[in-house]
Amino acid sequence: MKRIEADFSTFRFLVADDSNHVRRIVCNMLKRCNAAEILQASNGSEALQQLTKSPFEIDCIFSDWNMEPVDGLALLAAVRSGNVTNVRKETRIIMLTGHSESDVVHTAIALDASGFLVKPVAMEKLVKTVETVMAREVELKAAKDYLDQPMVRLPDTLRLNRRSIPKWAATPQGSNESRALSEALELMRSEASALASHAASDPNLRTARVRRTLSEIEEGAVLAEDIFDGDGLVLIASGTKLSSDLIRGIKDVAGPRQADVQFFIARTDQEAGAT
Repeated sequence: MKRIEADFSTFRFLVADDSNHVRRIVCNMLKRCNAAEILQASNGSEALQQLTKSPFEIDCIFSDWNMEPVDGLALLAAVRSGNVTNVRKETRIIMLTGHSESDVVHTAIALDASGFLVKPVAMEKLVKTVETVMAREVELKAAKDYLDQPMVRLPDTLRLNRRSIPKWAATPQGSNESRALSEALELMRSEASALASHAASDPNLRTARVRRTLSEIEEGAVLAEDIFDGDGLVLIASGTKLSSDLIRGIKDVAGPRQADVQFFIARTDQEAGAT
């Protein structure tokens, strides 16, 4: 019998994210909670179309912010200002955020986002966030306040460079290998999320670092760069102290190509003194 994580049978959702992987994870979690309806959109523009043509009213929107041609903040502002046909201004909107996006969070708060979920999304956090935002009353400002709110754009240096995605993490589609690899990556994300530290904000990680092959990285090493998976999602964030399980997981996913895998890690005091 299917395990029911929570009862969302009276709620209808829309999930907007340009990553198929993220949408699939969030939608599967909502299905496990018996969500009444779930719509999907790959960007803000598609989300607006889905909202206006939907035969039923959406109660809660999950939205990434970094999407084109319409991002999640623009979607949030459009809903809150009452500029979306057939959509209530007080519709709950939960922003899906990644690392190093404090400016986005501040802007989303100014636009009265209902809540936030940090990727990778955990089931317990999703359930708690939905239950909290659906129970909370929404107090809105004048439409002009939302339309006049300056938007945020990440500097180019923080945008994902597809060349930095390790090819060994790419997942073949529609195969047993694909399913097994996806499960392995999810385990790594959970482990990495539990180990993530505030060291990610330390500017020294960007300068005091050394490149190491996968075989040279030891337990306790602090990662000095984000590691992405084949979908462009952060697999392990900069500042994470690598455990033996996490290192083993990377080696398992890398497989026979692990000899070619290299990462930047934070220099130790001994290494710094030797230069």
